Amino acid sequence: MIPSDNSQTSCPKDRRGGEPGFGPSRAPRRSFTATFLVLLGTILLLGNEIGVTAREIVVEPGETLWGIARRELGNGNAWKSLAEENGLSSPHELRAGMRLRIPEETKASEVRRRRAHEDRVPTSSHGKASPSSRRPRQVPSPIGSAHTPIPTFSNAQAPHAESPSPSETIPKPRLPTVRYDLVTVPSDPSIRPLSLKSALNLARRRNLEILSKAYDPQAAWTTYEEARADFDPTLTFSSQQSWTRSRVMRHGTPVSISDARTTSYSATLSQTLPTGTTIDLSASTERSRSYPFPSTLDPTYTTDASLSVTQPILEGAGRVSAYAATEAAKKSAEAAEGLYERLSIEVIERIEKAYWNLGAAQASERVARASLELGKLLLKRNEGLNRHGLLPDVEVLTARAGVAVRREALVAATTRRENAAEELLFAIYGEDARNQTVLPWAVSEPPPPLTFPSPEVLEEEALRVRDDVRAARKTLDAAEITLKAAKKALLPNLDLTGSVGTGGTDETFGDAWRETLDNDNPNWSAGLVLTVPLGNRADRARFEAARIDYERKRLALTAVENRVRLAVRNAYREVRLGKKRLEEAVAARKLAEERLLAERRRFEFGLGDTQRVLDAEEDVVLAYQKEIEARYGLARAQATLTAAIRGNGAGH
Repeated sequence: MIPSDNSQTSCPKDRRGGEPGFGPSRAPRRSFTATFLVLLGTILLLGNEIGVTAREIVVEPGETLWGIARRELGNGNAWKSLAEENGLSSPHELRAGMRLRIPEETKASEVRRRRAHEDRVPTSSHGKASPSSRRPRQVPSPIGSAHTPIPTFSNAQAPHAESPSPSETIPKPRLPTVRYDLVTVPSDPSIRPLSLKSALNLARRRNLEILSKAYDPQAAWTTYEEARADFDPTLTFSSQQSWTRSRVMRHGTPVSISDARTTSYSATLSQTLPTGTTIDLSASTERSRSYPFPSTLDPTYTTDASLSVTQPILEGAGRVSAYAATEAAKKSAEAAEGLYERLSIEVIERIEKAYWNLGAAQASERVARASLELGKLLLKRNEGLNRHGLLPDVEVLTARAGVAVRREALVAATTRRENAAEELLFAIYGEDARNQTVLPWAVSEPPPPLTFPSPEVLEEEALRVRDDVRAARKTLDAAEITLKAAKKALLPNLDLTGSVGTGGTDETFGDAWRETLDNDNPNWSAGLVLTVPLGNRADRARFEAARIDYERKRLALTAVENRVRLAVRNAYREVRLGKKRLEEAVAARKLAEERLLAERRRFEFGLGDTQRVLDAEEDVVLAYQKEIEARYGLARAQATLTAAIRGNGAGH
């Protein structure tokens, strides 16, 4: 209670045994102004000095804390006070664009602060302050420590360990500031720092989708090698032995019996050329004997060497028909490679976006943790004022409810961060993910806003380099080759055949081959073979199927190109709007901070209540969350646009 005796001109002691109060000395009745001054004086005696005002400046590039302190405070050595005022633990944390609070103290407020301090602190017999009675040092809140994620409210102060007495200063929550510095990692053995580059490199080597898709090009090239085997030369060796017995019968009685034994050896080399030409080169030897009636030569050796050529003239003529299956298989293999490259790019894009999702979840968790700490500060303050009778119980209950809500919000934010970390872990470690015992922690900062050319330029670049477009074109080429071969198969089959050869017959193997090599018995042949299938329904059906497949592949190529154009335009729009969204989010966050500062000042002057302060703090937290989502959303949009115009797996 504050006495209101109008006859007193000095400041009597408070009935609760606390510091002296300020009462009106001249006015016969207590007016609203006098009541306000009494309340203001009581708050001053409790340590909430309001004589200190502050203004804000924006840090320019190249400025230092020492230089700012020298310019704004008149003494460069005051940089430590300036750092404490703004929650900076190191001068290296100063960055261009940061808003710094510059305290400006009036002489009257300085005199009041010194007098209040001298009244509160008892002195020893030598006139010096007793160590046991000095004001406890304010310890910085763990909000800005290395054990919590970033962004952080860096200049909040933690409450005292003990309940404040009337002679102690009640902690004053300050307006938070935010830093986007993801290098700080919690000192937790269950967390592993992971950069974006390391995450993408791990994914390229271990991601299950990439590893499984890598077999598609291998299988396609195997099919191509199988098709090429039709043009490999074939070497055939054969050996055969036969025995024949002949009987001549007369009235059931054998007149003569003869045996004939033959042994033959042959070798043939055959090959089909890509033009459809078939070549056969053969050589053979036959040895025969007859018993008991030998031939003129006994034994008899017969040798033969020949070269045969068959060339289609209508159906199957030329490389288009003969090599169609092989060329189509090659185009299909190249298309499979393109699809694999494109899938790799898309998987890497998803992993990069998952990485930024984790970074955003970490930042949101840090904001939720800082919000909880600020709620605790407000609760401590309300409890201290309530013990002195300066706040009703409902204000304490409101602050406690706010702390409970923020605890639940922190649990939800931590859960989202852990879920995002698990998703990234399984995406980059593949088969080894189940053996990982620690969660990844994103330490790379979001990239700054990038500048891209016009959408038209990006579309043309994407259509030129994207691997899925290249794969669709290769697939259409394969369908076109098959269609041309099917069209040529509608013609009749007309083959030109020809052969040349020589042979020899003698009693010995060597003499027989000598005659063959001397071309003593030459021979040749030539002719045409015409085959006309009546109706030709099989070839017509194959041609119609090839035509339908070609049209399907042509439309598929157009669809792929349209998807690429749409993806580029959507991604470009997301980047453009993401930049605007980030600018608006930053502006909204600054306005929310200014409103929170105003509400806190109203609360200190007794013109507000705890609920209004809590609502303002929630608005600041929501503004920070929107800024985080906008910043990391822009990073995801830029990753999508970069992947939309990338080809051949290059760029990371």
